[in-house]
Amino acid sequence: MNHRRHFYLYAKEHYQKGDLWEDLWRLGAHFSGVPQSRSSLMTILSDLMEEVVFEVYKNPRYVIHRFHGRIRTEITAYGADYDTGYARAVLMLLSMSPTGRDELDERFRLGDPDPNVLPLWENN
Repeated sequence: MNHRRHFYLYAKEHYQKGDLWEDLWRLGAHFSGVPQSRSSLMTILSDLMEEVVFEVYKNPRYVIHRFHGRIRTEITAYGADYDTGYARAVLMLLSMSPTGRDELDERFRLGDPDPNVLPLWENN
């Protein structure tokens, strides 16, 4: 199963959203085993970038265009700093990824959200 699956589940709104960076640190700490206190912003951004690279590999032109457009929108329209704009753009990209809980391909199998990672949305 995709060890970064909780980023996808978070992006697809299976978890309640609180503070963006706190949530991402908790998600990252859960799958890496590295305590939140020892994780860095760069670690989280690197983990997210690995998923972007995979998404670009699947559909390069569309993904790159959407990804850069979303970063620009987050910064100019919403006043986000670059790191926050980047993180939100990745989450937008992951939210649109054609993954599912029951996909046969190991890479796309997300499984169920885990209430021990973050609180679940009511619809789960």
